[in-house]
Amino acid sequence: MNDDLDSELAMLRRYRNISQSELGKILGVSKTTIHKWENGLSQPRLSPRQTKDLCRALGITLDELPDDFGKHEIQKKLDPLSPPNP
Repeated sequence: MNDDLDSELAMLRRYRNISQSELGKILGVSKTTIHKWENGLSQPRLSPRQTKDLCRALGITLDELPDDFGKHEIQKKLDPLSPPNP
């Protein structure tokens, strides 16, 4: 996958050299759950503890946490696997 099309969560995770599996273990969720968040297939429902753990793992503050973990709409339009919009 082209990094230009990654979600903010995926970019932050990769910047910290953390795999989806490792982040899942930190948050107590599966690798599949992290994958779904990063691809906009589901929205996270994090407890306050999980939110703090996520910020620590990514080395960011709560204010720096992305509002949306999935790909942005414009990125989805550019994704070669997405069907073109009419």
